[in-house]
Amino acid sequence: MRVARKLVQLGLLAAAVVGTGCLFAFGPRPSAPAPQQADTLTKVDGVRSPDNLDTVPGSEHRPTGKDIPAAAAGAERPATYDDDATTAATRGPGIVRLNFMGRLGNNLFEYAAARALADRLGFALSIQPAPYNRKKFGLLTRPEGMACFPGVRPVGPAPSSPEMVGLETVKFRGVRRELGDPTPRSIEMEGWFQDFSMFRSEKERLRKIMALDPSCCGPTAPGPGDLVIHHRNYRAELSAEHLHRDLDYEFYEAVLRDAAESAAGPPDTVWVVGEFGNEEPLFKRLQQDHPNVKRADMVEDQFHAFCFLSRAPRLVMAHSTFSWWVAFLGVATEVHFPLTKQNRGVTGPSIAVFEDRYVYRDEAGRVVPPPYQT
Repeated sequence: MRVARKLVQLGLLAAAVVGTGCLFAFGPRPSAPAPQQADTLTKVDGVRSPDNLDTVPGSEHRPTGKDIPAAAAGAERPATYDDDATTAATRGPGIVRLNFMGRLGNNLFEYAAARALADRLGFALSIQPAPYNRKKFGLLTRPEGMACFPGVRPVGPAPSSPEMVGLETVKFRGVRRELGDPTPRSIEMEGWFQDFSMFRSEKERLRKIMALDPSCCGPTAPGPGDLVIHHRNYRAELSAEHLHRDLDYEFYEAVLRDAAESAAGPPDTVWVVGEFGNEEPLFKRLQQDHPNVKRADMVEDQFHAFCFLSRAPRLVMAHSTFSWWVAFLGVATEVHFPLTKQNRGVTGPSIAVFEDRYVYRDEAGRVVPPPYQT
């Protein structure tokens, strides 16, 4: 009896082994793992190292949005606003596909980096709307943004053009590596790209391309003897206080003290521009201590604010990419740049501009040497 039971067990075990073998031999084979794409985008915090042309900025890849319709993107405008008019229509085979992230200042950095790369490679450039449903995100893909920055636009054939269809898509790997690879391809760029070295050699041309249209300015501008402060007011944003900080009162006090003792003399009016009311603590204290401090309440929207700030003869930046672009595109002969330990990804060494008009200051408002930049 025991022998019979043992034979039955052995028979069942043999059947199981055979069945399993048949399953592996004839059953559905697992699909082969997809090949790893070399040099894909890596996640960093939007801050790039000093030797940064080969590092990859930005965040992880997000699904792209839809292409901007040709009419909205300015199909009826002149082919270009700069010196590549003869090549814009025939660029390729290759394209840089930019996915906008963040707000206006972020978008301007992103476009400058992508435009400089596309121009150097002779590739087309497409712009994708930001993949967010937030009021102030992706402004440059909206009609009002495209009207106020008419040069910030796609260049060359669209991604759906026959010569662009079927190109291998790669993630952005760094400026030097992309420029060293002549292969026709579609380069996807998504990130903050807050790094002046990515487009420093193109700065004068980009200043013309990315200029704000004067029709988007308000009816007023600072006087020739005025000083203008951009107050970012991070405190008013519920989730931002732990990420970024506003400059302390001592910073502004030092700037105003130095301005009063400068060759230009004390400013006639100190305008403070930002989203805040008369009871905002920093503004209230500045106004109490300096009778010529006023809130620029005539500035109705961020395009008016951008224009008003960019027309300042003397400008005090905030920890803000918006501030950076106001200064970079503006006419100020004196720009006070906060080079502090806080918010280094917003106004840190990677976006320092080496022009005589820039004055770098620490947390207390003391003048410091310009930072080293590769």
